[in-house]
Amino acid sequence: LAGADLRFDAAAIPFRVPRQLDLVLSATGMRVVKAPTSTAWRLSGGLELVSGRYFRAFDVGELLRPAAASGGSGKPFWEEYPTLAATDLDLVVDVRQFAATNNVFNIDTRGKVRVTGSPRDPRIDGEIRVTRGSFKLPFSPVRFTRTSGTATFSDQRRFPADTPTLAVRSEADYRDRTGQAHLVTVEVTGSIDNLRWDMFTSTGLDTAQTPALLAGQTPDQLRGARADTTLVNPTEIDPQ
Repeated sequence: LAGADLRFDAAAIPFRVPRQLDLVLSATGMRVVKAPTSTAWRLSGGLELVSGRYFRAFDVGELLRPAAASGGSGKPFWEEYPTLAATDLDLVVDVRQFAATNNVFNIDTRGKVRVTGSPRDPRIDGEIRVTRGSFKLPFSPVRFTRTSGTATFSDQRRFPADTPTLAVRSEADYRDRTGQAHLVTVEVTGSIDNLRWDMFTSTGLDTAQTPALLAGQTPDQLRGARADTTLVNPTEIDPQ
C-alpha cells in the first residue's frame, strides 16, 4: 500500500481489558493517514468515552494494592498486527462518564485527556475529576460519602504502571460508643500499582488508630494502646 487518507466517524466502539476495564466510545472527525514516504500510520481525531467502568478489586490487607487477576491476561489486539502497534496517535478523549466500582470504592469521574505515542506505548496527558463517590473499608461499618479528587495523567510516564497519579479524599461523620463525634478522613494517593492510603480524625487520631476507632474501640482505649506502644494493624481488626 503506497499511501492512504481516510476520514470517518463511529459509534458504540467497545474496548475491554479482561477483569479490569470495560469501555464504550464514540469517534468524531477521525483521520487515518499513511504518507507515501513513510511506513507508519497516523491516527488523529476526537474520542468520547460514552461510558466506562474499572472494576479490578483491591487487596486491603496489602494497603490497597490491586488484587492479583485470576487466570491468564488478555492478549492486546495490536500484538497480532505490528503495523497497528506502531501507529502514531494524536487523540483528544472527552470522558463523559467513567466509574470505578470494586470492593473498596464506588466513584464517578469525568474530564479530558490527550493520547499520543502508540497503542504499544500510549502517552496520556490531562486530568480526570471525581464528581461523586463513596468508600467502604472492610473493617468498618462507616461509608465515606463526601468524596473529591483527581486522577492526573502525565505523558512523561508510562501508562498504566506510573500514571495516572490519584489524589482522592473522602470524609465521613462518626460517633463513637462514648458519644464523641469525629470527622474521619481517608486519603488515597499514588499510582494504580502503588497506592498509598492515610486515615485520620478531627480529634487527632492517626492512620494506626483510626481503623480501630471505626471498629468499635474508644478514644480512651486507643490512648492506652499508644501508652503501651501497641501498634494496630487495621487488617487484623475484628469488627465484631
